[in-house]
Amino acid sequence: MAKKEMDKLSQDMMQCKKDGYGCNYGKWKALQENPLPKKKKDEIPEGWKVCKRCGNPFKPKTKNQSYCEYVCQRAETEERRKAKHLEVMKRYRERKKAERMQANEQ
Repeated sequence: MAKKEMDKLSQDMMQCKKDGYGCNYGKWKALQENPLPKKKKDEIPEGWKVCKRCGNPFKPKTKNQSYCEYVCQRAETEERRKAKHLEVMKRYRERKKAERMQANEQ
């Protein structure tokens, strides 16, 4: 009878057991290097841009598009709005504190 070759999963399971992980294949596999090559940011196609928020490459639908999706655009707008609001509130509290100090002096 011909001997069957083991498939990749069986080989991985044997290696997993050999490495001391027992049958916890998921944890062992998560520790392995990702075999898929990641795309470098320098390798974006011509005419594409990089999102200002998340850094993902995208093909712009308009000339001035800066964000890959509405979610990124909205999140960036919300961050700017919060920062501006905090600055306004800080100036307001300082002004009110100065008014109270001036009223206490009189």
